[in-house]
Amino acid sequence: MTKPYWTPEKKEDYENLLKKRDNDREYHRRYMLDARRSGRYRYFRDGSKVIYKKDENADERTIK
Repeated sequence: MTKPYWTPEKKEDYENLLKKRDNDREYHRRYMLDARRSGRYRYFRDGSKVIYKKDENADERTIK
């Protein structure tokens, strides 16, 4: 006889994994939104390709 795949422990681990992924996704989404607004990252389209350009001096300006 085989064991069922979704044991309570596995289900809890999977739900925790999904929560962690969602939290990471939301963190990076907010970080990039703030970075683009502050001017650290600029992006533009070149045809169908999106190009990101980092401002190297933005970090030095925020420290001072």
